[in-house]
Amino acid sequence: MKSEKTKWMEPILWAIQGPVICMPGYIEKPPQSIMKEITIGRLLMATSKQQLASEAETTWYVSTATLCNPLSHSWYEIYMWLFNRVMKDNVPEDLKFNRELDDMQKQNLRRLQEWLYKKSMEALQSKLKDQEKENFEKANPSLLNFFKEEGGKENGA
Repeated sequence: MKSEKTKWMEPILWAIQGPVICMPGYIEKPPQSIMKEITIGRLLMATSKQQLASEAETTWYVSTATLCNPLSHSWYEIYMWLFNRVMKDNVPEDLKFNRELDDMQKQNLRRLQEWLYKKSMEALQSKLKDQEKENFEKANPSLLNFFKEEGGKENGA
């Protein structure tokens, strides 16, 4: 179990190192300019203790989803709302979306942000666990060999 001393670090590690989730088969890492926005958004979420993907990260995921399937009208509006919030003053006039999301769209967006956070955090925790195991094995090769040898003797070797 994680100690309280290290548990606070997980969201910060996620913000900086957590993988960005996208539809399978598509670019796993966004371009540098988008990655910068994702990292800033994640840091803001982590410091406010919200367990949600950032708006930039969610925009990236939905944009990769459009490569697999067309969006429903509701998800198109969610995507355009996100796109306008992330791009701010750089939105071309013909892509401006000046409406608020309805309650159902807000719920769907929040569920997606929660799911993206959860999947990214799970992937980061798995990666950190693998790195920890690898570091232990590198630091203690004689100890690991001892247990392998002892295990072999007990099994009739």
